[in-house]
Amino acid sequence: MNRDFLNSKTNNTENISPEQLDSEEREMNKLIDEYIQHPDCKSYIENFKTIKPICEEVLKQRHPEIKEKEWSKNISINDAIKYAHQFLTTIDSTLADQFMNLVYQNNNNQKTLNILPNYIKPHCEKGKAYINYHDKIKNMITLLHEMIHAMEYSDAINTNSGYRYLTESPTLIIENLFSKWLVKNKIITQNDYNLHKEWRLRDSQDVASKTLMEIALIEMRKKGQYITKKRVLEMIDEKQHINNFAKREECIKYLMKVLINRELYFKESERYVIGQYISDKVDKSRNPEKEFLEIYNLTSNPNITPEKSLKIIQEKYQEPNIDR
Repeated sequence: MNRDFLNSKTNNTENISPEQLDSEEREMNKLIDEYIQHPDCKSYIENFKTIKPICEEVLKQRHPEIKEKEWSKNISINDAIKYAHQFLTTIDSTLADQFMNLVYQNNNNQKTLNILPNYIKPHCEKGKAYINYHDKIKNMITLLHEMIHAMEYSDAINTNSGYRYLTESPTLIIENLFSKWLVKNKIITQNDYNLHKEWRLRDSQDVASKTLMEIALIEMRKKGQYITKKRVLEMIDEKQHINNFAKREECIKYLMKVLINRELYFKESERYVIGQYISDKVDKSRNPEKEFLEIYNLTSNPNITPEKSLKIIQEKYQEPNIDR
C-alpha cells in the first residue's frame, strides 16, 4: 500500500480472482493468512467476539475538558517516588513496602528502576522498569505504571498468554487512582489530571481503532474474501461514523506500516484496550481500590488462562453486576 493508496485505482470486481490482485494486495492476503494459520494466534482470533465490543465501548468514552495545555508544575523524581509510596500505603502497606524495596534494589548493578534518555519509550522488561524522567507530572504517573509491572513480574506469568490479556489493566487502573489521590492531596490540579486522562484515552482509542481494523481484515479472509484496496477503503469508511475512530488517512498510514513490517499488532494492542475498558469500569465502581487489588492479584497468578481472563471480564465488567 504505497503513499498514493488513497488515490489509487481500485478493482471494482466483486468476485475477484487471485490473478487480479496487485502485488501489495497479494502480500496483505498472504500476511493475514499466516496469522490465521499460526497456532499462537488461534485463541486470540477465537476471542475477537469479546474484544470487538470492548474496542467499540472504549471509542465511546468521553474526553475530559482541558483548560490549560501545560502541566501546572514540575515534580522531581525523588518527590515522585515519595508520593507514589505514600499513595500505595493507602491501598496496601505490603505493596508500598515492595515498591520501595524495588526502587532502591541494586544487586550487582542490576537496578529495578532505570532512567533512560528521553527518546526511548518507557517500558518494563523482565521485571525491570525503564523510564525517561524530565520532571513532568506525566513522568511521575508513568514511573508508578512501570513499577507496578515490575512488582508483578515473574518468569511464569511472562510466558502466560492469559496474563498478557490483562497485563495493562492494573497499571491503567493505578494511573487513574494515583492521579485522583494527587488531586485530592493538592499535589496536582484537576486540569493536570484531565491532561493525563486525555492523553491516555486518546492513545487507547487509537489502539482500539487499529485493533478493529486488524480484526476486520482477518474476518474478511476467514469469510473467503480476498483483501483488496477497494474492500479495505470500504471497511475504513464504514467505521468512520464510530466516535473517535481513527481518521481515514491515519488508517491508511497504519496499514502501510502493517504491510511494510509484515506484522499485525492485535496481540499487544488488545491488552491496552482491555486495560482502558476495565479502568473505566473500576473508576465508576463503589470500591476502586479493592477492585485494583483483585485485578493486580489476578494478573500475578501464573495459572490464569486466556479463557479464564475473558470470562472474568465478561462476568465482572460486561454483564450487569448489582454489586458495582
